[in-house]
Amino acid sequence: MKRWLWTAVVVLAVGGGIWWAVRALAGDEQKIRRCFTRLSELIDKREGESLILAAARGQALGNVFTDDFEARLELAEFSGHFSPEEIVAHAARARSQFSRLELRFADLQVRLLPGGREAETAAVATLSGRSQSGADWGTETRLLRCRLRKGDDGHWRVMAAELTQGLAR
Repeated sequence: MKRWLWTAVVVLAVGGGIWWAVRALAGDEQKIRRCFTRLSELIDKREGESLILAAARGQALGNVFTDDFEARLELAEFSGHFSPEEIVAHAARARSQFSRLELRFADLQVRLLPGGREAETAAVATLSGRSQSGADWGTETRLLRCRLRKGDDGHWRVMAAELTQGLAR
């Protein structure tokens, strides 16, 4: 009888540990997906957006990135290491050129790295908009690869991003 009881305890402990690990990993993947949803919401701009809303979005955008964010983009002036403040300034400047701007992510793939504090992602990013003068800017579709780090506060932040050549225009 004691042997059966100990076997049951071990099976329950192992099963509970596996269940907890699966839930914890799924939780981090969901948090990473929400990070990309939030990034999209903060970049998006609707026609007639107030300056107050634009400023609030800009400040919140800085929280999506680590202090040592690295960008690897085709344009040399947007490649390198940037602080959250620099990202906010670049984003505000870019958003001010548009009356409407929309960023969408599709096919987001998330891979948690050993240790559970970093992750790699790949997604198809689509950016479209209309300039302040009313000209349709068109649609840019690119492959975006990112590396994220989990902060001490439990939030995932983008620490590196690489944007590849256009997939379609």
